[in-house]
Amino acid sequence: MTATDLPSTLASFTELSTESSSLERELYINTQPVSVRFGILNTLALAMHQASDVDAVLRVLSAQGGRLLSFDHCSVCLWTGESWTIRTLAGLPAAPEFGGGMDTIERALISRRMQLIDDGAAEGVLSAYTSVVVIPLEVEFNDQLVGTVQFASMRPNAYAADDTRIAVFLALQLATALANAERVETLEQQVAGLDERNRELDAYGYTIAHDLKAPLNLIYGYTNLLELVSGDAASDQMLDYIGRINDGVVMMTRMIDQLLLLARLSDQNEVLEAVEVMPVLVQAIERFQTAIEDRRIQIDIMEHLPNVCGHAAWLEEVFANLIGNAIQYMGAHNERPCIRVRARTVGSHVRYEIRDNGIGIAPVDQERLFTRFTRLDNLHTGGDGLGLTIVQRIITRLNGSVGVESAAGTGSTFWFTLPAACN
Repeated sequence: MTATDLPSTLASFTELSTESSSLERELYINTQPVSVRFGILNTLALAMHQASDVDAVLRVLSAQGGRLLSFDHCSVCLWTGESWTIRTLAGLPAAPEFGGGMDTIERALISRRMQLIDDGAAEGVLSAYTSVVVIPLEVEFNDQLVGTVQFASMRPNAYAADDTRIAVFLALQLATALANAERVETLEQQVAGLDERNRELDAYGYTIAHDLKAPLNLIYGYTNLLELVSGDAASDQMLDYIGRINDGVVMMTRMIDQLLLLARLSDQNEVLEAVEVMPVLVQAIERFQTAIEDRRIQIDIMEHLPNVCGHAAWLEEVFANLIGNAIQYMGAHNERPCIRVRARTVGSHVRYEIRDNGIGIAPVDQERLFTRFTRLDNLHTGGDGLGLTIVQRIITRLNGSVGVESAAGTGSTFWFTLPAACN
């Protein structure tokens, strides 16, 4: 029989297994060439390695193991974190907890060697069977002992040399599949725990940020009242102090608003929609109209901006932060300050670029640009250091990417990509 006969062999076995006795199935298995049985083993191993968790791996073994070996009983002994536990996959149920009376399995665990019995001398949960093979489940690459796998038959001398060879190779694949599944389950639990902790931290941050606004409003109200009641008696120095306090309140309020936006971005799962970009961009620019006019900054926007898939309010925040950043780092002595907005379609996405001819950013500083509270050249500029963090989070939430291309003294190009307008 050749490898091309494998699918028909499996189909024949499936039909046979539903219509014949265990003896007939055993005779059918034993008459197959070893090469065919190893072909079946490869198919079974692939299915086990593709299983998503430990239970799924064991379901594959339970459903497909009969294609390789004839057995009346199949079980595994696995560590639960507190004790060794037997899980019966076929045949008479076994006691769930490892303990007295399971000497055959215990010997396999301690010695890490296969136990083969063909005269009914097995102890414990396997004592009802005449032929027993117990194989340790060891992971090859790190020698981790996962447990054991047991096959048993009512018939004497049921497992010949070829059967034990097949069983050993099956145990190797099963051990690796179980170890991988356990690691995946552990990672998923850790990720779920981290997600929950992040949600709790975001909720806590949102509450704190929201509550901070009340005392700030109180400070702002009293400084204005102090200025009002002082009237003409207020000295220039007092007015300067009041102005500084109010500027600090405004800056802190803006920072709190940015923190609240970050928290909301972590907690929203809205449906994306087609966004007409030009009106959104115009609204973002209007936020800085006074600064643009005072500094005589030229705004150059290409015609026919392609639309994207996202949220208009979020996209406005992206443009506002990038344009505000460009204004902030334009340079005090820039004779012809200019901000250009360009876009082009790249595959299924649209790439937007906001270019300026400002002071630029050194390579060493670019690495930390998108880190919270990062401010460059902070001796000459304001800002809270949250803008680019917000940009990155928004773009990531909208299934895009963001980056910067710059060099000191040559200006900067901040770019982001988003999916082209959805239908």
